[in-house]
Amino acid sequence: MLLYTYDVENFYPFFQINFSGPIFYGKPVHPELKEEVQFDFINKTFTIFREGSAKAHVYQINKLEHVNTSNKDGVYKGTDSSLDLNIYVQRYKIGGTILIYTFDSKTMVALWDSKVENNIFEGTIINTAIPEVANFDFNTNTLTIYHTDTGTSESYQTLLFEKALLH
Repeated sequence: MLLYTYDVENFYPFFQINFSGPIFYGKPVHPELKEEVQFDFINKTFTIFREGSAKAHVYQINKLEHVNTSNKDGVYKGTDSSLDLNIYVQRYKIGGTILIYTFDSKTMVALWDSKVENNIFEGTIINTAIPEVANFDFNTNTLTIYHTDTGTSESYQTLLFEKALLH
């Protein structure tokens, strides 16, 4: 799955079955999205092909070579092999951090924290139609989801992706 966003409210997920090469060519997860994307990992370009447009939008992309431990940016993977939990964390220069989690690549829950304090992300839900809030403890890499409609919660242990590959 590849996910891109220009802001913190709209997310565009794409999927390619059996991706193994240097170029990701993805179709939209949501069929109502009328575009496809290509990510060339060699040339570091990201291209958006919009239906009905003869011109593709090409962006130059720079990969972060090292995880910045001061802001906890990165992709976290669930440690429970029966779940497909993926968490994306990104701090923005304008201030604040976004956290997106998904169990299936179709349903994505996005949360915002204007300031992460004591290594705890206390998320405010971006889509108010979803009756959840979540916290992420960077000390233990634990995601806790609180269901505001039922009053229940559950916690999930994760590893930062670089470390998850070693396990």
